[in-house]
Amino acid sequence: MNAHFRTANMQRSFLLNLALLLVLNLLVKPFYILGIDAGVQDAVGSAGYGTYAALLSLSFLLNIVLDLGMTSHNTRNVAQYTHLMGKTLGNVLGVRVLLVGLYALITLGPGSSLGIRVRSSVFYRLWF
Repeated sequence: MNAHFRTANMQRSFLLNLALLLVLNLLVKPFYILGIDAGVQDAVGSAGYGTYAALLSLSFLLNIVLDLGMTSHNTRNVAQYTHLMGKTLGNVLGVRVLLVGLYALITLGPGSSLGIRVRSSVFYRLWF
């Protein structure tokens, strides 16, 4: 009976968290689409926005390089061996820094081969 109560409680908690996530998503998306995305499109023009969208899609596609399954492995490892959390955290952060460098090289490679220069890029115009 106690196990049934815990399962029902976990299901209720999951559904509440899911509902919260959906509500927050519905609140944030319109601001992003109508505010940020439209602002970028107005600031850089049609051709620039096309380049921006292509590079953004490429970066999302290559985003797998930043994780390589480390999040699930680290979560499981820390849950099983809580006393090793400090050592694990240091190792994971070191590997993540290396993966960020690898991600930058992999992402900038196709961009430079497509002839996109940093000073004339959409990102440079947006930030500077």
